[in-house]
Amino acid sequence: MVQSLLRVTDLAKSYSVGQQTLQAFQHINFDIQPGECVALVGESGCGKSSIAMTILKLIDADCGHIHFCGQDISVLKGRQLKQLRKEYSIVFQNPYSTLNPRLSVQKLLEEPLLTHTKLSKLKRLDKVIEMLTTVGLNENMLNRMPHELSGGQRQRIGIARALMLDPKLIILDEPTAALDVSVQATIVNLLNQLKQERGLSYLFITHDLGLVERIADRVLVMYLGEIVEAGPVGDVFHHTQHPYTQALLNSIPSLDPTQRDRLQALSGEVPSALNRPHGCAFQSRCQRLSEKCQKAFPRIAQERPHESACFYPLLNEHQHFATNQQDKVTI
Repeated sequence: MVQSLLRVTDLAKSYSVGQQTLQAFQHINFDIQPGECVALVGESGCGKSSIAMTILKLIDADCGHIHFCGQDISVLKGRQLKQLRKEYSIVFQNPYSTLNPRLSVQKLLEEPLLTHTKLSKLKRLDKVIEMLTTVGLNENMLNRMPHELSGGQRQRIGIARALMLDPKLIILDEPTAALDVSVQATIVNLLNQLKQERGLSYLFITHDLGLVERIADRVLVMYLGEIVEAGPVGDVFHHTQHPYTQALLNSIPSLDPTQRDRLQALSGEVPSALNRPHGCAFQSRCQRLSEKCQKAFPRIAQERPHESACFYPLLNEHQHFATNQQDKVTI
């Protein structure tokens, strides 16, 4: 059996907000195989970026374990942690704010090499030019400043910087969110190309399900800090189990005139992370609510490739109908 490149087990993180506790995420379990892209999807504020920062060891988890290449990195510090950080990298959401405006493209790309290697100036330059070529740019960019670049060029520089140390895993934190739609397509195509050519693994964080289908092998759907559905992209999209996932899919606009009037918006508000409901977190927005949903916490069993944290998954309509007649609750 192939060893997972990344395995996250029972990860949780909370923050103190005055006298209250905000649970950013909890009960997070997933893995990423070598050469695989796993998408992490959910509404803004559901905890996606906090998970990324925890995996990168930029913030510490309250509990749980992170195994990278079979090693538990949860306890690493100092020199060991610095050595590990050559193995993974991140591409941030906003290319306008993640590049130092006072550094040229050459200096921006040299930074990882200066921090983690002892390459000579000439070899560093060769590596920088190689990475520029890899992301579809050329050495004419070397002396450019960030304000002289377009949004797409800046994000390509961000991707090149993430590749400088030849990492095994790249975390992509909504890398296309700040770009025009046409530029988004070129960036996704570039990421797919790099994945195939270099055998890279991705954790692709987004709220755009349209992009997920084009780049990911598996998808994890998050709601209020918990994973509510997980599985291969095709299974999750075409055999949806959780009502929240179905709501996300129903909200995707279509160019087909016959489909434009079929958008279905979720009713209700997302509960506050400072005052999470007892039982299922999705209960205040779910039309399938029962008394059981208000008393118990559904969890993903992770015994099959495609699972959901729902007592009444959409594929099991007969069971839901029979049960709900006995304990139905009016919202």
